[in-house]
Amino acid sequence: MTASPEAHIDVAGERYTLPVALRRYYQLGWSSVGSISRARLPLNEGDTRASLLHIGMNGTVPSHTHKGMELTLLLSGHFEDEKGTYVPGDFIILDGSTNHTPHTHDGCLCYTVADAPLHFTKGVSQLLNAVGRVIY
Repeated sequence: MTASPEAHIDVAGERYTLPVALRRYYQLGWSSVGSISRARLPLNEGDTRASLLHIGMNGTVPSHTHKGMELTLLLSGHFEDEKGTYVPGDFIILDGSTNHTPHTHDGCLCYTVADAPLHFTKGVSQLLNAVGRVIY
């Protein structure tokens, strides 16, 4: 992939400027469920997955914990969970000891790296645990 001269991506009607290190990924395919959109980045590191994750305005990721490690760099917007409020540039490291429910009012774009699927802990979203490895 070559770098985008504009370095912008459009997701769910929002436009974001990518940081220099991610500009070559301006033409990724996005999949969406509700207010959550994800674009997988090409990464050949075994079970480790890298993605751009967009949570739309007033969106929530259902309550979950992590079966492995998840690293998140907030690129744009804001989100909150039980631990606090995050702003662009925040770097969050989570493992199985953290249960959280990220939500955002204004929408956000994150770069995430995870080495195992999420484990949903409440409500109907728990049904996704049965196919977690497939959608991970």
